[in-house]
Amino acid sequence: DALRRGISGGQRKRVNLGQELMTRSTRMLFLDEPTSGLDPRASQDIVRLVRQLADRGRIIFLVTHDLTPEVMAQVDHLLVLAKGGRVAFFGPPDEASRWFGVSTPDAIFNRFADHAPEEWGQMYKDGDAFRKYVTTRQHLVGVRDPDETFEAKPDSTVKQVSGISQTFTMTARYLRVKLRDRTGMFVIALQPPFLVLVMAILFPSPTEKMLFMLSLSALWFGLSAAVRELISDRVIFRRERRVGVGVVPYLASKVIVLAGLTGIQALVLSSAIFVILGMGGEYGFSLQLLALSSVLTAWVGMATGLLISASWNSSEAAVGTLPLLLIPQIAFSSVLLPIKDMTLLGKACTWITFQRYTFDAAIKCGEQIARATRTGDYEPQPINGTLYDLGLKFSSRADDYGLSLPMLLFILSAIIVFMLVITRIRLEQHEH
Repeated sequence: DALRRGISGGQRKRVNLGQELMTRSTRMLFLDEPTSGLDPRASQDIVRLVRQLADRGRIIFLVTHDLTPEVMAQVDHLLVLAKGGRVAFFGPPDEASRWFGVSTPDAIFNRFADHAPEEWGQMYKDGDAFRKYVTTRQHLVGVRDPDETFEAKPDSTVKQVSGISQTFTMTARYLRVKLRDRTGMFVIALQPPFLVLVMAILFPSPTEKMLFMLSLSALWFGLSAAVRELISDRVIFRRERRVGVGVVPYLASKVIVLAGLTGIQALVLSSAIFVILGMGGEYGFSLQLLALSSVLTAWVGMATGLLISASWNSSEAAVGTLPLLLIPQIAFSSVLLPIKDMTLLGKACTWITFQRYTFDAAIKCGEQIARATRTGDYEPQPINGTLYDLGLKFSSRADDYGLSLPMLLFILSAIIVFMLVITRIRLEQHEH
C-alpha cells in the first residue's frame, strides 16, 4: 500500500519460480514474462538460467516480448501467436525470421498487420514448418490430432477428483491459513472470556437482558468471523474454479472451519455464564440446550456473514453492512419494545428478524428467569410471565409458551441452510 511497498509483480513471479525450483520434482514450468522490468543484463541472466533448467530435462514455456538475439539464442522453438491466439508459427527462431521475411525475430511484430489472424494460421498449417515440426512429431510419438483432442470434455480429467477429496484438501489448507494468523486467532480466543467478564460484572443473575446479550454475542461471533472470508481470497477462488475446483467444496471448507471456531466460542461463552451465574440450580436451565442454542446462533451469524461476504467486492462494504444488519436485529427482537406493543408493521418485521428466534430460544432453555423486585433484588419467576411481557407468546394463558424450543431450534437450522444455499448461488454468479 502507500506505506508498505511490498514486492512488485515481476519480483513476485521470480519468487514463485524460486519456490518451484526448490521442489526438484517440477518437470514443466510456464513462465509469464519473468524478465519484465529488468535491465538487459539481468534479462539475459534469467534466460540463461532457464536454458540451464531446460538442459537438465525440464520442459519450459517462456512467454516474452523480448526477442533480442541474445534471448533468442537460448530458445529451442519459437511459438508465435497472432491476435486471438492463432498459431502463426512454431519452429526454431532462425526459421521464424525467414518465414516472416525479417532479419531478426524482434521485427516479427511489424508483420502481423500484413494478414488477418485467420490467414496467418492457415498459411502456417499449409506450410512446410507445420508438417515438419507438428504433424511429423505427432505421428512419431502417437499423439492424437489436436482438433480431435479438443473435442473431448476439457474438464474430464479434473472431474476425476471427487468433491470429498477437494473438500478435505481445501479444509486442511484453510485451517492452516487461519492458525497461522496468530493475531486473528488471539482476538478470536480473547472474545469469549472478555464477554464473560463483562456479563458477569453486569448481571448478577440470569435476567432476560443477560440472555439477550448472550444470544447477541453468539450472533456476533459468527458475523465477525465470516464477513470478510469470501472476499479476501476471491481471486484465488476464481483461478481455482477454472481448473475444476467446485463451489460446494470451496464453501464447505469455509463452513467447516468457521463453524468449528465460532461453535467453540459460543460453547465457551454459554458454559462459563451457565456456571458463573448458577443457571442450573433454581432457574432450571439446561447446559446442553443453552449450549446448543448458542452454537446454532453463532452458526446463523456465520452463514449470514458468508452471504454478506459473497455479495460484496470489498471488505469495507461488507463490514459497513454489519450495523445495517445488527441494529434491526436489536430493534425487533422484543428486548427494547415488547412485540405486543409494536405496530402491525413492526410485528411483521419481527418474524423475519432471526434475533427474535435466538433470544426466544435462549429463554426457553430454562424454567425460571430472574426478575427485579421493588427492593432491587432478583427473584426467580417462571419464564411464562417474561414471555408475555416481551410479546413472545400468543396469548396470556398460562399454558401458552409461544413457539416451542424444538421449533425454534428447527427455525435456526433452516435459516443456516437457507443462507448457505443463497451464498452458493452468489458464488456461482461470480463466475460470469
